[in-house]
Amino acid sequence: MRRFRIAGLVLVAALMLGALSASAASAKKANLVLREGGEHPYEGLDPVLSVDAPVGTSFETTLGGCATQSPIPGEVRENGLPTDTIHGLEGHEIEEASCTDEYEGKSDHLHLEVEEVSLSSKGKVNVEAFMRIAIYGMFGSGTGCEYSFTLRKAKATFQVPALGKAGEAIVTGVAKSEGKHTNKACPKKEEPTFTLTLTDNGGFPLETTLEG
Repeated sequence: MRRFRIAGLVLVAALMLGALSASAASAKKANLVLREGGEHPYEGLDPVLSVDAPVGTSFETTLGGCATQSPIPGEVRENGLPTDTIHGLEGHEIEEASCTDEYEGKSDHLHLEVEEVSLSSKGKVNVEAFMRIAIYGMFGSGTGCEYSFTLRKAKATFQVPALGKAGEAIVTGVAKSEGKHTNKACPKKEEPTFTLTLTDNGGFPLETTLEG
């Protein structure tokens, strides 16, 4: 009797392991689908965004407390691919960003250009963007310190939804400044965190699902 009991436990364990392996394989092959955001009665069933659908990109960073005033306009280039989804953003300079940090009446300033954002069903992110941030403080010259960042080189991720669930197209990452300063009073390097949110035409974060 004990032999049959052990055999039964082994069979149950094998079935559970097989189910987990099948689920992992299914997730690995799943497509990432972008959908409209906002409040809807059913999770994961919002309308799928078609190619050329308008998409916005909102951006904020801890350095200078800077954030875009309105989403950067763009459009969907590809959606529902097995490994990644690419958003093509129009090259667009943002001068309307607002920075909360200031020194002696001088507000920090953000200049941002976004060309393309790619999201992978495996959680990988590629951001083709460039930003410059000027910060002011007790740096001696009174002119401030300017930093440049290539976000393609930044470490960025987004939360991939579980199968049957929905998530949001919100990217978080850490950017590293490039180049050197002539003003030695400026901190040599800055590594601010940032958040990039892909939004629908109504300004809501896009909903993400895995399918396949």
